Amino acid sequence: MQEQITMKGKSISVEITPKAEKALAQRSTPLLVEMQLYFSCLVVKNVAFRDEQTAKNLARVSEQLSISFRPMMRAACEIGSGKEFSRTDMDIPRVENFIPRWLRIDRKSNKWVGEFGY
Repeated sequence: MQEQITMKGKSISVEITPKAEKALAQRSTPLLVEMQLYFSCLVVKNVAFRDEQTAKNLARVSEQLSISFRPMMRAACEIGSGKEFSRTDMDIPRVENFIPRWLRIDRKSNKWVGEFGY
């Protein structure tokens, strides 16, 4: 399934694979897919899957699916240290400039997987 949604005035193409569509249809609660962009030593993209439906920059794709975009930053930068540092939300004045153009949602080995890009 391919959907077009708008978030903060930007169009996002959302692709949901047949496996993901089937898994969404079987859920009793909606799924929130959070596109996370981390700013630290490097810029890192991550897709998180959550049950709660509270988030900034939220857009509904369907009854069973919402997506959000969350810019974040890490408290410190030590490449290769293996340490995990705390993360905080990052307030970006023109967040629409960072919202991705596409999101792909899939289901592999009974786990949600996703990727996004520009």
